[in-house]
Amino acid sequence: MKVVYLIYNGSNGLGGHFRSLKGLCVNWPIDFEYFIFQFGKVSSPVIESIEKSKFIKSTFLALYEIIYLSKYVKNNEITIIHCYDSISFFIGRIVSFFTGVKLLYTKCGGPNFAYTPKCNSTILFSLENFDYLQDNNKEKIDYYLIPNRIILPKCDDILLQKLKSEISYSKSKEYVFRIGNINSYYKDSIRAAFEVANSRNSENFKSVVVIIGKEYDDSLVKIINDFGNIEYYHLNDDDYTGEASKCLFVADIVLGTGRGAMEAIGLDKEVFLYSSVLKQVIKVSNENFMNCLYYNFSERYEHLELVGLNQENNLGDYYKEYCDAFIGNKKVLSLYEKVILSDKKNKFYLVDFLKNYYRYLKSNIPFKKQISKFLVWRK
Repeated sequence: MKVVYLIYNGSNGLGGHFRSLKGLCVNWPIDFEYFIFQFGKVSSPVIESIEKSKFIKSTFLALYEIIYLSKYVKNNEITIIHCYDSISFFIGRIVSFFTGVKLLYTKCGGPNFAYTPKCNSTILFSLENFDYLQDNNKEKIDYYLIPNRIILPKCDDILLQKLKSEISYSKSKEYVFRIGNINSYYKDSIRAAFEVANSRNSENFKSVVVIIGKEYDDSLVKIINDFGNIEYYHLNDDDYTGEASKCLFVADIVLGTGRGAMEAIGLDKEVFLYSSVLKQVIKVSNENFMNCLYYNFSERYEHLELVGLNQENNLGDYYKEYCDAFIGNKKVLSLYEKVILSDKKNKFYLVDFLKNYYRYLKSNIPFKKQISKFLVWRK
C-alpha cells in the first residue's frame, strides 16, 4: 500500500486540518509508505516539519501540478490519493481520473452548508456532518465517520520554562488558555476566555488569561478594554504558535475548539467551548461530552447547558475513554484496505467538478485585481 496525501494552503498554514494530517502521518509505522504534496501560495510550517513532504506553488490552470502528480503516481505505483481539503481535491480528482488510482477525501469538520465535493469514499470528522450528508446522499457516496486524529504533545521543558517566565507563572494562580488566530471571526471565543476568567475571579480564584496566536486585527484590543481588571498575556512568538499544544501543560483551563479541545482532553485539562448558536460558554462535562463530540467540539454546539462555569464536574475515566478514540490509525488503515479492494470505480461528477474548479480558481486568483486589469484594458 502506498498513499499520497494532498493538501492546500491559502493562508498561514497553521490551521487545524494541517495538524490533523500531521497527526495521521506521524502515527504511521516506519515501514508505511506515504508522501505529502502541499499546494498553495506558501508552504505550511506544520507540513514542512514532516520529512516526507514537498511544496508545489499553485498555478492558474493547475496543469503543472496535475502533470507532475500524475507522473509521480504512476512511477511510484501509488494505490490511494487522499485529499484533505476541497481545493487539493480538485487536483486529486483529475489525477485519479487519468491514472485510475483510488481516491479518498476527508472533510475536516465545518458547517453542513459548506461545500463538500463529491467523492466515492469520504471521511467525516463529526457526526453532525455525517448525519447531514447521509440524509442528502442521492449519489450513494460511501461516508465514513472517523474522528479527528490527534497527537498528544510531548513535554518540552525548555519551552515551558520560557513560557512560565513570559507569563510570570505562579502556582497561586490558575491559567485560562485560548490558542488560535486573533481576528474578527474568533473574537467571540477570545472574549469567552476572558468571561471564564472573570467568572472564576468572582469566586475568589486568581485567573490569568493567556492568548497564543498571531494578531490580524484589533479584536483583542477591544476585548481587553472591556475586561481591564483581568491579568492577561498575548504570545505570538513562533516558538509558541508553531507548536502551541506544547504550551497546554501550563494551562489549568483551555477554551478550545476541534482538535485543540481534544488535545486538552488528552492532557486532562478543564475544557470550555464557546457556542455561537447559544451565545454561551459551555463547560465540557460527562453529561454533554457526546453532544460536544457530535459537533466536533465546534462553536456550532446548540444544546442548552445547566452546568455552571465553576461547578465541579470532573470527567475522569469517561473522559479518557473517548480520548483514546482520537488516537491511532487502525480505523484509517482498515478503510484504506476496504477502498483498495472495492470494485467501485471513481465516479466523475461533471457539475460538481465545475463547482470545484471555480473554487480552485477563486483560491488562486485575486479576482478584484484581475477585473481591474480587464477594465483598464477595455478603456
